[in-house]
Amino acid sequence: MKWIRTLMLALAALVLGLWAFYGERHLDKRAEEKQLAGRLGQFKAEDVDSIELLTSSDTILVTQQQSGWRMLRPVAWPADNYAWQGLVQTILTSDRQRSWHVRSDSLLYYQLDPPRARVIIHFRDKSAVPDTLDVGALTPTDQQGYVRCPPSDSVATTSSNLHAAAVRPAIDFRDKALLAYDPSAVQRVAVKLQRETVVIWREGDRWLMLQPIKRFADADTVNALLNGLLQARAVQFFDRPTSLATYGLQYPAAEMVLTLGRGVGTQSRRLLFSSWGKGTIAPGAGYVVDTDRAVSVMEVNADVMKHGLRPTTAYWDRRLAMFQRHLVNRVVIGTPGKTVAVSMDTSYNWHFVPPPEGNVKRWIVNGIVADMDNVRAKDFAGTTGDFGLEHPQVTVELFHDDTSQARIDIGKARGNLLYARGSATSEVVLVDRSLLGKLRIGVDDLREEPPQPQAASAAP
Repeated sequence: MKWIRTLMLALAALVLGLWAFYGERHLDKRAEEKQLAGRLGQFKAEDVDSIELLTSSDTILVTQQQSGWRMLRPVAWPADNYAWQGLVQTILTSDRQRSWHVRSDSLLYYQLDPPRARVIIHFRDKSAVPDTLDVGALTPTDQQGYVRCPPSDSVATTSSNLHAAAVRPAIDFRDKALLAYDPSAVQRVAVKLQRETVVIWREGDRWLMLQPIKRFADADTVNALLNGLLQARAVQFFDRPTSLATYGLQYPAAEMVLTLGRGVGTQSRRLLFSSWGKGTIAPGAGYVVDTDRAVSVMEVNADVMKHGLRPTTAYWDRRLAMFQRHLVNRVVIGTPGKTVAVSMDTSYNWHFVPPPEGNVKRWIVNGIVADMDNVRAKDFAGTTGDFGLEHPQVTVELFHDDTSQARIDIGKARGNLLYARGSATSEVVLVDRSLLGKLRIGVDDLREEPPQPQAASAAP
């Protein structure tokens, strides 16, 4: 009957629906279990306590701490978190793609006796048996690698990713950072060279030099130093040195002390720098020791050595003038026998201060103010000499109403440089010779000519 056929179709649909819901889930679960059973790692990453990595030349032991991985052997040192976490994840996601039994005397062919690398994983549960994994050679196509889990007599192939993660130089598993710290926490920087010492102190967002003279320090240079040290990386380690003299560090070329914080909780980090290229192969490279971790000497490249061996004058603030541009509303330019002054009105237009009259080219005056703000000393001239500053070639002074904001005097030339002195410092410095042409401006250069009337067009 018709209702019986409808009932049978409904029952069939119900059975198919139940199969789709439960049967396929069961098959998916079995497929997932089968896939997991084929994985090299049958553990959870968070259960790992420590890992031993043994190669023909190195034995490394690291432990997993809350703050990351820490190396215990060959020396106590921060480990490279990315390398060790990557090794664990690669083991957990690598499959046994094909396996077969081999005789023990055949393991040599697969570079599994001895292995290229042996990974021994210890767990937080001390009753758990450690997992051991031997990593051998790559297959002829380099797409896979041979592995073995001792004491099993089976060899398997797996992704070459495992070979790349485990068979690496020991330095790849080590944190190569020269110094770990927060640059914003540095309160004091002291650099002692063989003949001079510079001490710099943070004052808000500025840096003040306390030694060898009291003056502002160049913030760009100090910040470049702090950020450069943070990003610096060792290219090689020499563990447990028998003598620092071997690396030119018994009498270091530079000693740098960074003081972090103020008052209670203040910490200091101290670095020793060798001379340039002392005993290294790479030109300009050198050695550095973090005295808190003197168990190892670090070889660093020339860029890192540059930070440690800067002369003290490199930290001097090289600005000749310090002022706020928006406050400047009068500019006075003096040359021998002539002085030109311009002032700004409330509409931000510049005009001559009489006796000259008329409007002034605004972009030229604004350019002079910008050049005064941007000029930097190329070098320091010393305290004695004929600099030509008693009768300068040009003097530019900036005012806010009647209050002087900044002044620069330009003296004699020395090659492609000029002697100069600014209101921001009492030292005579050398600046680029092009500054003279930018500041020595006369009335004719400044005058803005009124627009010429247009001739009336002829009647048709």
